[in-house]
Amino acid sequence: MTKGSASHALGLSSFPGAMSHINLLNNVLLYSLSYSVTNIVI
Repeated sequence: MTKGSASHALGLSSFPGAMSHINLLNNVLLYSLSYSVTNIVI
């Protein structure tokens, strides 16, 4: 119940609880990585 509500609150209700957390971490890591790369290039 808590996992479902948490994933639904994050807008990732289509994914299972564990996968939503993994995808969220991957998105954050990719965003920070691309942000640092663009800062270095610029």
